[in-house]
Amino acid sequence: MIILAPVLFLSAAVSCLADEPSNTASADAKQIQKLIRDLGADDFRVREKATKDLSTIGRTAIPALRLALQSGDAEVRQRARRAMDAIQTSTQYLTESLKDQDPALRKEAAEILERLGPAAKAVVPALVAALQDKDDAVRDAVLNALLAIDSSAEAVKKAVPAKAHVEGKYQKLLRRIRVPRDKQSYGEFHDYGHYEGSEWAGFTDLPAGFWVYAYPHWYIWGEMKNGK
Repeated sequence: MIILAPVLFLSAAVSCLADEPSNTASADAKQIQKLIRDLGADDFRVREKATKDLSTIGRTAIPALRLALQSGDAEVRQRARRAMDAIQTSTQYLTESLKDQDPALRKEAAEILERLGPAAKAVVPALVAALQDKDDAVRDAVLNALLAIDSSAEAVKKAVPAKAHVEGKYQKLLRRIRVPRDKQSYGEFHDYGHYEGSEWAGFTDLPAGFWVYAYPHWYIWGEMKNGK
């Protein structure tokens, strides 16, 4: 295989789900802006309270927090990131984001869930529903999230065509990546075998495994059925 240039996924992974934001409807724009300003207050207690309050507000605070990440004050940037992480790793936020009108946000939510792994098991029903998303990139991100959370889930098995595991030759799916253009080199189907590379077609951090091309995806398997 020819290795192409990598692209970055999410810049950081979060180890566990945050507490649920519970006050999304109670803050208006002026209140949020005041809390953003308080992130850089001289009083430590004021900064701490503002960080906590913004985290509690939830997705309503996200636009203002994104702007705060561009602040010239390092303290404001660091606290805005903390608040955003708390919001964006909550079950409520991620479940809602999987249904957002913007496919980029749906994909981002799935990527965060992939990073969270088994800690995000509560969101599995929403991910299963999102396997029917109309956007190809979102569906791929959703499947990879399910693989990270519970690779043995029945929904994962149903989402993978039989030819992708070569009629049972391979098992333990590790990753699926969408590369339609590889049809030119590998046709509709190709059992490539074991590959150690970690980058392909702009995807990075790929696991070593047995690669099968079933247009338009590469499926990366962890094991052969005979255990090799």
